Amino acid sequence: MDGRVVWILGAGFSRSLGGPLLGDLLRRDCLRTLRAAFPPDDFPELQGALPDAVVWLYHYGRGFPEGRRSTRVWKEAAGELLWQDAEEFLDIVDSAAASRKNVARSNIEGILHQHRKDLFGNGSPLPDLAAVRGMARRLVAAECSAFLRGTELGLERWGPYQHWARYLVGERDHVVTFNYDLVLEHLCTKTERMGVVLPNEPGSGQHNTRILKLHGSVSWQRTAPGRFQAHGLEHFICCRCIPADLAIATPGRTKAEHAKDFSELWTLAKNAIRDADAVVFLGYRFPPSDAEARSEILSAIARNEKRYLPVHTVLGPDVESADSARLRGLLRHSLGVRKQLSRYPIGYADPSRDASEDLYDLEQQPLFVEDFLSVVERDAIFAPFKWR
Repeated sequence: MDGRVVWILGAGFSRSLGGPLLGDLLRRDCLRTLRAAFPPDDFPELQGALPDAVVWLYHYGRGFPEGRRSTRVWKEAAGELLWQDAEEFLDIVDSAAASRKNVARSNIEGILHQHRKDLFGNGSPLPDLAAVRGMARRLVAAECSAFLRGTELGLERWGPYQHWARYLVGERDHVVTFNYDLVLEHLCTKTERMGVVLPNEPGSGQHNTRILKLHGSVSWQRTAPGRFQAHGLEHFICCRCIPADLAIATPGRTKAEHAKDFSELWTLAKNAIRDADAVVFLGYRFPPSDAEARSEILSAIARNEKRYLPVHTVLGPDVESADSARLRGLLRHSLGVRKQLSRYPIGYADPSRDASEDLYDLEQQPLFVEDFLSVVERDAIFAPFKWR
């Protein structure tokens, strides 16, 4: 099949390679893992009291759901219920740091002040919330980088991904990803067909298959307003540069600031979706807090110009899970704006050519991403009705 596929990737795409899902970020003992991956002599930015204080603050605001550690401050603090997950934590801390008159700011400053002695030592000044926000973003970026440090693409777990890059991704496809990690950059070293487009250089990545990282990348550094530099795979700039130069669109006002910087990438992505012959969601579910992605991507799908559009979702074996059901509902409402659900019998010749009205198919694949990448043939993406 020589049609155009838009592959939309979320955190579940990298899961089998060790990439963190939302619930895995800022775990109680994450610093032990990060400091093992990024030695203190080479990455002093991850050392000191501030990283420990940020992780403690995150767990304090969730009521210590993973239990408490042996240190005094972890044992004695009662905890509160202030945020549900790392995404909401980043959003609230970002908002608190951005405003001098903010309830969240007063609350967080009060918590840190109350436990200042245990967190920072006698006589140590409290860090301002801009520093807390910066460290929280750095820790998330580091966690999205650590699982690829020293990785070997020859390992068995990389097999499905290399198969996808070589045989499933077509020359006119687009890969749209909301992941910060460098899985795709590693795959680009094994094929010359794929290339990452930089936000300030929409003409960069002059490859047949263009990779659009809509939320930025841990390998990008902001060098000036609206200007970015891409660093090598083993440089890990996200653990070295000042937090303000991190080119990742984390939740909160920071994401809005990056919206203008990444606007060219969003335009390319929306145009590709409107012109797609098929759309495949791999491990992406439209997180409830990501209103921009939900609005822009679903609107582009609703405006798809093809007579027949097959759409696949890959979120795991349970297609009736809350995430799968919600994604199905979002897509049905969006696709139904202009198209009717295809109800052709098995083996129908070609709905894109023979149908009398605009149609879509929505296939919920009961597979993990690595399963889908291993067993699905490209022609099944364009003609799912033949495989029912």
